[in-house]
Amino acid sequence: PGGSCVGWHEHDPFDIYDSVATCVARTFEELAGLGLDLTEESGRAGLVKTVGITNQRETTVAWNDRTGRVYHNAIVWDDTRTAPTAEAIIRENSTGDQEVEGIDLLRAKTGLPIASYFAGTKVRWLIDNIPALRDDLTSDDERPHVRFGTVDVWLLYMLTGYRRAVSEDELGERLAHEGGAYKTEASNASRWLMMDLESLRWDEGCVRAVVSGSACWDGSAHDTIPATCLPEIEASVCRLGCIR
Repeated sequence: PGGSCVGWHEHDPFDIYDSVATCVARTFEELAGLGLDLTEESGRAGLVKTVGITNQRETTVAWNDRTGRVYHNAIVWDDTRTAPTAEAIIRENSTGDQEVEGIDLLRAKTGLPIASYFAGTKVRWLIDNIPALRDDLTSDDERPHVRFGTVDVWLLYMLTGYRRAVSEDELGERLAHEGGAYKTEASNASRWLMMDLESLRWDEGCVRAVVSGSACWDGSAHDTIPATCLPEIEASVCRLGCIR
């Protein structure tokens, strides 16, 4: 694209999920062709003990877990539209009398500079620019259902969730599954600009520093995102959910 979209890089989040689902199906087919049938029908599905996910770290998706609607394409880690967003976050949090200023404002807690690369700036861009997301974040009914996630979070949610009873063909759009595990692990969470490296938990002050300056909150009773918008942080190796 040209004009204002120079530097943009997006993926359809359903393409990401479909590619994984296709890869899993073809792997099972290949194994069956080699004499190792691991389908439920074979009675040997239990031989598969665990599945791991590797992913693009900072690529960010936003969706509503009640409606299943995805607010926007996934913004990819190398997308540069969020460079002005990073600059805005720096301005909003610089008072002139702090010991640390500029891109290093959040480094003591997060280990990161404030830069377009990280997931937090993509979360902020989505809040600033996607009307449906802004509406839901300022709605008492919908804000608990807003979900932000990097690709590991999105894939885990989709793989462990259930297909919705509504007809996507009738709606004319793809919907996220429902009831999926909404979790991440510490090394991915560390790339958001929002996690405290000491506690390995989301830091409310860092979250507010990233999102509170948005015009989204003008005239609203809220000035930040609730904790429910961020995935639970788990250990890198643990049981995160069961693939459906």
